[in-house]
Amino acid sequence: WNNIYHLEENVFLSLKNLKVLNLFHNRLDIIEKDTFNGLANLRELNLRSNKLNFNDNNKINKPFIHLRKLWKLDLSSNPLKSIFD
Repeated sequence: WNNIYHLEENVFLSLKNLKVLNLFHNRLDIIEKDTFNGLANLRELNLRSNKLNFNDNNKINKPFIHLRKLWKLDLSSNPLKSIFD
């Protein structure tokens, strides 16, 4: 396990050419709405084995709204109860 608990909004703003981001095996429980802002070319995002649980205040689509080119998203091994209303 790594020890990333939280990512600030806009933390990746200057990484516009990043294509793959691996954040697996951390302790992330919430992802803010604009965390991935700036990652316009991101194609793969691995969030496997974190502590993510989306609720009414943190809908599944909000953090990923900026990822228009995303084609692979791994949310496996998270304590997700529901990702839809």
